Amino acid sequence: MSRSKANKEAARKQRQKQAQRKQLLATLRRFGIATIIVVIVLGLASIFSSKAGPLGETYDEIRTFPVACGGDLPPEITTPQTFTEATDQGLTENATATVVTSCGTIEIALDLTTSPTAANTFAFLANEGYYNGTAAHQLLPQFVKFGDPTATGLGNPGFTFQAEKPPANFEYTRGVVALGLNETQRNDGQFFIVLADKSTRAPNFSPIGVVTDGQDVLDKIAAINVQLGVIPEISQPAETIYIESITINP
Repeated sequence: MSRSKANKEAARKQRQKQAQRKQLLATLRRFGIATIIVVIVLGLASIFSSKAGPLGETYDEIRTFPVACGGDLPPEITTPQTFTEATDQGLTENATATVVTSCGTIEIALDLTTSPTAANTFAFLANEGYYNGTAAHQLLPQFVKFGDPTATGLGNPGFTFQAEKPPANFEYTRGVVALGLNETQRNDGQFFIVLADKSTRAPNFSPIGVVTDGQDVLDKIAAINVQLGVIPEISQPAETIYIESITINP
């Protein structure tokens, strides 16, 4: 190729690059907000998730994930249990719950003073084996949430009930256990354990107890990596945290 042809070709490529830059700038101006949102979401995913694992949309799919803390895979839930209501479990003021998870055992002192219906319902579902084999479906720096056999955050035991709110000055400090709320602001059997020293959650959730032993287990759970999941946030454990069993000591 002669020098003049080479210069013409270089000039053509330069004009092409300039045209492409102009087109890109025009596209960004037109779709700037959407583009920025996508970039932010992808950036956060890469920052907060060290594992771009598959999306676990169902209980069967999250069972293909590694078991958290090197634990064993518990028996599979084939058909989630359903009930019409919780019967009285005869709990006393000294009632406790022993929760065996993939990361170790947690002891909970149940509190019947603030949310007696919620505490009794939790005990009823535990005694029926409803929680056995279920997996944590949400893990955030402030708390970990359990209690849904579908692992989607939408499951329930077949009934819901009115939430029993604590006093306005109640604080969800580390180790507090409380029932979650569904989309209608009612309790449905799902519960969370506070992992942070103090959660910023409003006092709208029914507290049922506090962790008295197993702080090291909470530390292990808090250290598990998370990824984008069914819930539109980076909160699905990349390793599945199971509840193997819950034993109520009334």
